[in-house]
Amino acid sequence: MLVSMSSIQQHFEESLDVNDISEKLTMVGIEVDSVNKCDFESLDDKIVIGQIKNIKKHPNADKLQICEVDTKTELLTIICGASNINNGDIIPVAKIGSKLPSGLKIKKSKIRDQESFGMMCSLEELGQPYQIDNGILILSTDFEIGEPLNKSRNLNDYILDIGITPNRGDCLSSLGIAREISSIIKKNIKSEYNYKNSTHNIDFDSDKLNVVIDSDDVRRYCLAKIDNLIVTKSPFWLKNFLAKFGISSVNNLVDATNYFMLTTGQPLHAFDYNLIDRSKIFISDKIDSEIETLSNVLCKTKGSLSISDGIGPIAVAGVIGGKRTSISHETKCILLECASFEPTAIRKSTKNLNISTDSSFRFERDISEHLTAKNLYYAVQLVKKLCGGELTKEIYDSKPNLNYEKHVLLSLNKISDKIGISIEKNKIINMLESININMINDENDFVTFSIPPYRTDINYDYDLIEEIARINGLNSIPNISPKIPISEKPKSDFSSKRILKNKLRNILSSAGLSEVINFSFIDNNKFTGDTSNDIQILNPLSNDTGKLRSSTLQSLLENALYNINRGSESVGIFEISKVFDKTYQDSECLELGIVSSVARNDLYWDKAEIGFYDLKGTVQKFFKFINKNNRHFI
Repeated sequence: MLVSMSSIQQHFEESLDVNDISEKLTMVGIEVDSVNKCDFESLDDKIVIGQIKNIKKHPNADKLQICEVDTKTELLTIICGASNINNGDIIPVAKIGSKLPSGLKIKKSKIRDQESFGMMCSLEELGQPYQIDNGILILSTDFEIGEPLNKSRNLNDYILDIGITPNRGDCLSSLGIAREISSIIKKNIKSEYNYKNSTHNIDFDSDKLNVVIDSDDVRRYCLAKIDNLIVTKSPFWLKNFLAKFGISSVNNLVDATNYFMLTTGQPLHAFDYNLIDRSKIFISDKIDSEIETLSNVLCKTKGSLSISDGIGPIAVAGVIGGKRTSISHETKCILLECASFEPTAIRKSTKNLNISTDSSFRFERDISEHLTAKNLYYAVQLVKKLCGGELTKEIYDSKPNLNYEKHVLLSLNKISDKIGISIEKNKIINMLESININMINDENDFVTFSIPPYRTDINYDYDLIEEIARINGLNSIPNISPKIPISEKPKSDFSSKRILKNKLRNILSSAGLSEVINFSFIDNNKFTGDTSNDIQILNPLSNDTGKLRSSTLQSLLENALYNINRGSESVGIFEISKVFDKTYQDSECLELGIVSSVARNDLYWDKAEIGFYDLKGTVQKFFKFINKNNRHFI
């Protein structure tokens, strides 16, 4: 994830050092992969702020324009080929004699018989690691004409590329990173988004909107109607903010939703209210239709959680919006969506559609439904600030009375058992409180903590122990070499089993069989019969991995069928692996499975078929090795 240092700094009163912060974040498991500097201070003094006064077409070139640019001390004629400039734009100008970061020295030049006395610059030409507009950098009107760009204001910044592990979806925002830094440097966060107080000031009236939800994958769904908006270009500060995250500016409304997502981690979506058939808004994964997405791709919605109006789909939930109800400069009224969806449903949709977005990336990593209404309240304030407008009474919340309470009991004795060091109780409590995990009950060595709703990854005591180890510092755990006594010991049961398995492999391989290794997970619905003793997976990644296999033959038969269907008549395979059943001791046991077809490989001269007695001889050879000659075949 890309995040700018300035977006993190806005959450703190104290000035932060990028090198110090990068190192400390990495030490607590939030790995900073790279840091790129946005360096404006070292720019040449002759690169100044200018304003375009007049633009006319070049008489000898269709794609070039002749611009008159005011730099306060002089009016320069500059020839430019960029298409994103207009009269009145404030832009950076490299005057004659200036030197760009690339080493290019600006000289007076003649382009198609017309003289040019300088150069208007893009961010790339100014040596910056990001790009705002596709062309010349357009600055805001509060930049002072004629002032050197390196002195006009503090544009310097750093862009951090941070590797976020899948369980830490709460860190996919500048606020999330700021929380981590706050716990490290022991400084409070200065933020307008106060999640400690769970109340909000939106009066939900769900009867105003007809929303029907036909899926358990919608944890919570909120909508707010905002009227009398003005959709226009975004201010420079907002375009600059988004560009450092690698996101292009669209307009002030769409940019506001992206800004909110990058700041808080909560994705939003805005629908043009006047383009929606409001007879019914329907959310389901059973909508069998097509949608033209914002990326101009036509997608089938069947099997993907979709949002539809009276006409058809208007969005793929949590992934991407539809073009039919998209925001434009003509938009005056919107429905602002703030929601929480099951991560597995969003992952399924992105896989079905082969589309991944910044929103889906965050929803796949779990966003709490307990913050949805509050996030909508903050989002409405941001939209009103950037676009104007007023909140109407048409507001919807699918779960207006949803209460939150998550407590985890921690045994202090368990901490030293898991991480190998003892930590004082007060220090443990203070460390956890620094990341808003507060103690609510203390009974001797058992302490109960309340978990903030955005920490969806913390559910058990070992999750808390992991947080304690991170905050205390993994480098504080002493390096202790294992003590291995030098003495001869009898072979363990494990060693005996390994020797036995290796011998069995040799016997079966010498008989012409090939070993295969399969996953222990199988499809819930593929094999019929008594499944009462099967062991189900509580959180399978997909239906293909719904339970643990009770026999190696379940996998081996699939292997054989796969090969036979592809023209291989000769199949001889075996597997030595654990199988799982509630009736077994410890619910598992080691099993040998063999599958062999009748046909012998065509490479052999002898075309004789392989039958039961061939396999019987192979198995008897193994029994003889382990002194089990009294086994009988029936």
